[in-house]
Amino acid sequence: MATDLCSFSKNKKHCGKILNIFCQDMLPNVASNFIYDLVSLDFFYDLKGKLKHLLKEIPDIQNSVKIMIESNHTIKNGNIIDSDEDANGNLK
Repeated sequence: MATDLCSFSKNKKHCGKILNIFCQDMLPNVASNFIYDLVSLDFFYDLKGKLKHLLKEIPDIQNSVKIMIESNHTIKNGNIIDSDEDANGNLK
């Protein structure tokens, strides 16, 4: 359900607010994994805003989510770079 709501969000900040509410009663490690999985989906790249806007909305677990993202994805100008893109944003 949260994935569906976030996929229709107007930006990453709004998605972060949805995820913060959705993950309130989850254990921190479960919530971090859930958010990481969602952030890795294709629609997330197309949402307006930067990754930091999402992270500000999930203050309790933002560090663990940020570490997971940075260790598995390339970040450029505050956004996750799709693995099919080169350094200039062109598809390989």
